[in-house]
Amino acid sequence: MGFPLPSSGLSQYLPRLVAVSLAAAASEAVAGIALGEPALVGSAGMILGFGLAMVGVGRLRGAGRQRWESPLLAASVFGLGVAGAILIPGISFSAAMLPILATVVLLPGRGRAGIAGVLLLAIVGSGLTLLMADIPHPLPAMREPLGSIFIAATFLGTAALLLGAVTIFALQAQASLQSLREALRSHEAAFAERAVIVASIGRLERRDTIKATAELIVDALMKLPDIDLAGVLACEGAELEVLAVTGPVGFPLRAGELLPTVRSRHLLSRMAGGPWAERWTDEPEYPDYAAAFLASGIVGQAYAPFLENGVVMGVVAIGTTSEESADHLISELPAVAEFAATASLLLTPLLTARRQREDGRRAIQTIMDDGSFRPVFQPVVDLASGRTVGFEALTRFVDGRRPDLVFSAAALAGLGLELEVRTLEAALLASRELPAGLWLSLNVSPALVVEGIELPRVLALRDRPFVLEITEHVAIDDYRSVRSAIDRLGGGIRVAVDDAGAGIANFSHLVELRPKIVKVDAGLIRDLDTDLARQAVVVGLVHFAAKAGCEVIAEGIETEAERSTALGLGVTLGQGFLMARPGRAGSFSGRVPLSSPIRSARPLRTRPSVPGVRPSI
Repeated sequence: MGFPLPSSGLSQYLPRLVAVSLAAAASEAVAGIALGEPALVGSAGMILGFGLAMVGVGRLRGAGRQRWESPLLAASVFGLGVAGAILIPGISFSAAMLPILATVVLLPGRGRAGIAGVLLLAIVGSGLTLLMADIPHPLPAMREPLGSIFIAATFLGTAALLLGAVTIFALQAQASLQSLREALRSHEAAFAERAVIVASIGRLERRDTIKATAELIVDALMKLPDIDLAGVLACEGAELEVLAVTGPVGFPLRAGELLPTVRSRHLLSRMAGGPWAERWTDEPEYPDYAAAFLASGIVGQAYAPFLENGVVMGVVAIGTTSEESADHLISELPAVAEFAATASLLLTPLLTARRQREDGRRAIQTIMDDGSFRPVFQPVVDLASGRTVGFEALTRFVDGRRPDLVFSAAALAGLGLELEVRTLEAALLASRELPAGLWLSLNVSPALVVEGIELPRVLALRDRPFVLEITEHVAIDDYRSVRSAIDRLGGGIRVAVDDAGAGIANFSHLVELRPKIVKVDAGLIRDLDTDLARQAVVVGLVHFAAKAGCEVIAEGIETEAERSTALGLGVTLGQGFLMARPGRAGSFSGRVPLSSPIRSARPLRTRPSVPGVRPSI
């Protein structure tokens, strides 16, 4: 291994070393010629040789043989010491130090075994140098010149080693400082980029729609460096749907499209492992798609899935057209993962709601396709005589779910009007089995009334007078439109306001729709015989009806006490379990017996009298 010279170390200080060697050689040569001392001339020659040796080492280094530098330097100094001990008796102890000095350049970077080997070499070399001192001198006449040459070369070699060590240390320190500066710059750049990402994410917010929210995320992703493609995809069963995408010209995907099934399976299989990056290649399983993808210039992508409670909801993707950037897409994974986490927060509620709507839509569509509902009818009777005056059409579902919940789910799924029309058609067809001459009440939503197409078509199926019941639980923003739509249905149509006294619209329906029938909510009739507050509300509704010229029907009567109390307060018509439960059209006659309440009637409690109001019938 030798000295850990940096790539620019020896090559930087060699010119100075060679220059010093040449200067020293020139001065000694001039001094030797002037003084007639051949020793100085020989010393100059050895210094010049040392400089040439350094040039040779530099050339070797330039040829890419850096591993030879330290061994060559060590061998040169080692050989100098042995030669000095042989040629110049009397300096053997000084010469014996040179092998030890030579090994210094061989120690750095070695393991324990290597260090032990180098030290053993130094000891053997020093011992060999001392032994050489006992050999008779082969050239006695050259003792003094060789001694001068050796001493000069020894000092020069030692100075060269020290200069090299100091220079290399300085260069290493400079290289370390440069590396630290580059690391700091890289850290600052990464911090700045991270700040941009955080700022982009901080500006993201949920929009009204999934598409708009996904487009916002894509716009932020496109601000990442060297990114030419960004997209957000959502899981649709075993498929992936493109919610939003921005890519180069010719990119084969658009928002709202599905990825090829095989490609979707590939991505879904990778999502369990978290974020990943991959290069784009020709895919034999979907060649056309892959060819179009590659033709757009995209060569690599990075993906980060987003989840909700461990369930994969979708994936955020980026891509690049740069080969160099494609090799480093892995470095973008943290940023993409940050956007995926934000996408989870922003998109998951919207995607979950959409998934629930789609599940609800499929369920409602199945109900309509299978006809999993049936119409039933409940009589509306004269509370005094028990005579049936009309029927209210109701719907029951085969799965036993509450009708209001099913209709609410249908409205959320966008099938509210269609289910409403289907149930109305079934009710009108079944109502032909009801006793003739009695009116039929149909529950309709304000939206169906204003739609103005389906309701007239359905009402063409009627064979008797009918009443349109509009619930007070549904707010109406434009009463004029509803009233105009009712007028367009033709004369002879009566309007009833359902659930009066309990809905959010309060008395607005009663005032704006000008109904002919007011149906008191069942919640007000419950325990009417014992609750003075409920009695006061019913009296107010009866008084309103008398002034407005309409009738009042009490809903949900279950006891004889409730019936008699309602009758005493001025309510003349009613419906409820006391009189009859909802049933098939063919199960009713024209009169309902009032002597068989559903549950035992409570005796009337003594209370202050409430003045009755005679309604207009």
